Amino acid sequence: VIFLTLFFFFLCIIGITQALDVNQPFSVFSQTGQKAVVRCNHSIVSYNSMYWYLQRSNGAPELLIYGYDKAEPKGRFSMEFDRAGRVTELHISDTQLEDAVMYYCAVQPTVVKSMNISVQKHRGAVHPKTMTRKMQKRNSSMWPKLS
Repeated sequence: VIFLTLFFFFLCIIGITQALDVNQPFSVFSQTGQKAVVRCNHSIVSYNSMYWYLQRSNGAPELLIYGYDKAEPKGRFSMEFDRAGRVTELHISDTQLEDAVMYYCAVQPTVVKSMNISVQKHRGAVHPKTMTRKMQKRNSSMWPKLS
């Protein structure tokens, strides 16, 4: 029996840090050679893509598969979508012992937000020729002359 451990993944995004839930089961059980399905649902009404990551023991999360409303299978891993129901499933065919890792689902929300750009104005203007002369003078004193 393969024990697939899963983790809850919460997102705090969109403008005024609104908490959005992304939920998946804590664990899924499967026998070696069988199919395992991990379901993920979320509360995000407007979203772009769904992502599945895996994390091996003592390793960093790795992007496994992603898509908008369909995804190209990656080996034994595939995704199914229900956009209206805000659900995606990770399908693992022919489960192996090495599939007993952490799986995370994530959602890329559609965010529309205005952005302010601040530009700092220097108090004194420096003429480009003056700056070039200063740089040449400083550089010539820093480096020995080669004969």
